[in-house]
Amino acid sequence: MKNKTMLCMCCVVMTLMSSCEKFVEPAEGFGNLKVKSQTRDDDNVVQDVSQGNIYVFNHQGALVEMKAISNSQASFNLPAGTYQLTAVGGDHLTVFNLPTGSGTTTESLITLKEGENMSDLQMKQKNVTIVDGDRLDQPMELERKVTCIESVEVTGVPVSATNVSMEIGSFYNAIKLDGTYPNNSVTNYQVALTVQNDGTTWKALPNKMLFPSNGLPTIKITITDNKGFQQFSFTASEAMSANHKYKICGSYETMQGGVVSASLSAVDWAESSTIAFGFDEQNYIYEPVARQKCNGYYVVSVNESARTAVLWAKKRLEYTEPASSTDSPEWRSALNAAMSALPKPVGVEGTWRLPTLAELSIFCSDENMVIFSNEGNSPLYLCLDGDVLKYGYVKRVSDTFQTHSGTNLGGEWLRPVIDIHY
Repeated sequence: MKNKTMLCMCCVVMTLMSSCEKFVEPAEGFGNLKVKSQTRDDDNVVQDVSQGNIYVFNHQGALVEMKAISNSQASFNLPAGTYQLTAVGGDHLTVFNLPTGSGTTTESLITLKEGENMSDLQMKQKNVTIVDGDRLDQPMELERKVTCIESVEVTGVPVSATNVSMEIGSFYNAIKLDGTYPNNSVTNYQVALTVQNDGTTWKALPNKMLFPSNGLPTIKITITDNKGFQQFSFTASEAMSANHKYKICGSYETMQGGVVSASLSAVDWAESSTIAFGFDEQNYIYEPVARQKCNGYYVVSVNESARTAVLWAKKRLEYTEPASSTDSPEWRSALNAAMSALPKPVGVEGTWRLPTLAELSIFCSDENMVIFSNEGNSPLYLCLDGDVLKYGYVKRVSDTFQTHSGTNLGGEWLRPVIDIHY
């Protein structure tokens, strides 16, 4: 039998009697249930299912009997009554943890074994009633329970990029024997893209099978260069459903800080569908890392437990310098006017403020962010030391950095910080 990864349609034919096979008369009050598993390949040729399990449950959802198919079939002698049948089929069922044992119910889970790649999985449930001497012919058409991410691509990426990755989620990571997915069991899928010959296209061909998305999927693209990274997030308007293959195609444009548009299209397993979407800098998300750039802003510090961070403004601000050389209401008013006119990062609710002396010592000691004079001094920035307005700077001495400050104001740079929640 040809081993096909992509199956077009599966059917399980359940018969109590076949005219071309000998039939063993069941005991009184029993019926004989013979299950034969078949599939159609991509050429619509009928083939036997390579691997499969048949579960028989009573009306309370408890397992009565389970058999793996042998020579594409399994037979059961069952008391007269009503049963729920669950057929599970696929080309590589060995990658799954399949429920077995007397404790199995319709609520039992099928999960992927650790370290394995998911393969095709089809299932179907059907209620049947067996009466004494009944010879039932009960067909079942299996339904594919997985989706497939065929390819992901982002074009127009700046040549300075050193890494592009995509995270998609959330997806179910289990399925019950009744054919439903548990809401409390989800996972995300991450894939690293590889730069192509043109230097601006990043692509991957994962052909990754997954259980379908739990609701509307969120797609996150991370573009990294030697200055930091930018992240974009978008929630699709349709779920990624079972029995579909998807291509995710994004287009990056370096306008207004970065605009990304993308489309998500489905390729036939069943009927085709297309989900198109676009996102730009309004869809920035913040996952800051201290002393790195995040969406163009230098991250001064991060409090992971509180999920807060401090971002440094992208450039220094012009302000009207008061006549006095010490802290005064005129100084505070001039600085507040300049900071209030500075646009905030997208999606941030806080306000710009003066950095503390401790915060100043962080960014002024980062040689990627400041230029030191021949004497080893950083620029002088305005800051707060407690409640006192001061200037501060860092002096590089060999491999160490020393922070200095003073109160004789005049000519210092204003580059504020802002607190964010992420």
